[in-house]
Amino acid sequence: MTQAKQVKKVKRPVINVGDTMYLWDSPSFLNRETKRELEEAEVTKVNTASVYVKQGKRELRFDKKTLQYRDGFGGYTQAFVDPNTFYQKWDRDVETRKLRETITAFTKSANYETLKHVHAIYVENRENQ
Repeated sequence: MTQAKQVKKVKRPVINVGDTMYLWDSPSFLNRETKRELEEAEVTKVNTASVYVKQGKRELRFDKKTLQYRDGFGGYTQAFVDPNTFYQKWDRDVETRKLRETITAFTKSANYETLKHVHAIYVENRENQ
């Protein structure tokens, strides 16, 4: 008998009109530069599906579940309630990239026995998830 995976319910933050959101623009195919900067913006309207935020002269509509605004050119703007959430995610992504690079470089030069050992660890961890 197999166990069904338990689905964690994500507790979403309560967002109200007048709250401050922190916006991060992801790179699009037109602009590939990634910056570790947030811009403050004020929430102007909230309904059951969307959050509206004033950024400069324009008002952006964010999906309430993902807190994302898609610009139609391959980029998006991500909103955060707490700036620390963004910085923690950023730092984790940078560390993950560095770990992948290190592991890839290591496995390219590893001998057969070492690769078998690494593969066994991978399979064991995958089965335990």
